[in-house]
Amino acid sequence: MRTLRMNLTGLEASVAQARRSLRWLEREVADLREQARKAGVALPEEAPPDPQEEARRRLWDLFARGGTE
Repeated sequence: MRTLRMNLTGLEASVAQARRSLRWLEREVADLREQARKAGVALPEEAPPDPQEEARRRLWDLFARGGTE
């Protein structure tokens, strides 16, 4: 039980870090798009990938390969 709690704590910390990183990346993309717009670059208005779907896809890929990365 103790090992499971430790694993859960580590996983929760990883998820929290991933969320912080995602927010940072979203701000960075928005800033870059704004700089491009100010420079006169025409950017396509594409919808960003759904973060939850992307996480599911990556986890599925990881576990389908058996975590051999």
